Parts: sequence; structure tokens; C-alpha cells
Amino acid sequence: MHNIKLERCWADPVVDFYELCITCSNDQITASAMECWASNEIIDDLSFKIQKYSQKEISEFEWQIGNFELNGLSEVTFKVLPTDKFGYLYIQIDMKIYDSTNLNCQSGICTLNIQTEIGLLETFGKRISKLKERENNIIVSLVN
Repeated sequence: MHNIKLERCWADPVVDFYELCITCSNDQITASAMECWASNEIIDDLSFKIQKYSQKEISEFEWQIGNFELNGLSEVTFKVLPTDKFGYLYIQIDMKIYDSTNLNCQSGICTLNIQTEIGLLETFGKRISKLKERENNIIVSLVN
């Protein structure tokens, strides 16, 4: 099943700073990136871009969380492509994954495509704001 799952795994109790665990899957691959550090501004940016895409104000967009080159931690990029003539769209996901449990192999790189439809993406965009709540273990997914 093609899906994207964002989970708020840990949050700083004082400042707007939290860890997202991102899991993406299609029929062939499931990949997870831990230690993706977010803020409400980063989440709002994704939600805003999805809203603009859903309203056909933009035909594609890119969103990135993390910066592997800067700090060596996980980086995930979503590139949402234009819909096809049947109304399907593809989200190209590039992950540079930091693995703190494997000292011999500190990172991995994965690219996969998720096929979805505009209605699911629009609902996902609306649910993303739940990640800003002051609780851990909040999960938002593209497909329930």
C-alpha cells in the first residue's frame, strides 16, 4: 500500500522543536527516517503547500525536512508532481537516513514514489496540524 506516515516521536517541553519519525511505503519498499527535526513553521509550510496544490494554485512543489549535509541527521524531501489525466499524482520521496544504532553504516539513501489522489493528499494536509499539539506519539498518515 502506498502511504506516508508522520509520527511525532519526541518534543522539547519548552521550545517549538520536535522529532518526527517518517515512514514511507509503496508496493516494493518501506523506508523510515528517524531524527527528522521539525518546528511548527516547517509543518505549516507543508500544510500550506498542500493547500495551494489542492486548490490548483501550483502544479507541483517540493518540501524538505532536515539537512543531512549540515548536521549528518536524517533528511527527507517530498516532491509532489502534477496530476495525470486520470487524476492520480505521484510524490517522489528522497531520504537520507541517519542510523544511530548502526555504527558501521551511519546512513542510507532511499528514493521511492508514492501514488495517490488529490483528495487523500488534501485530507493529509489538513490533518498535519495535529503534529503541532504538545503530545508525543501523534501519527498522521496519507492513508488511514
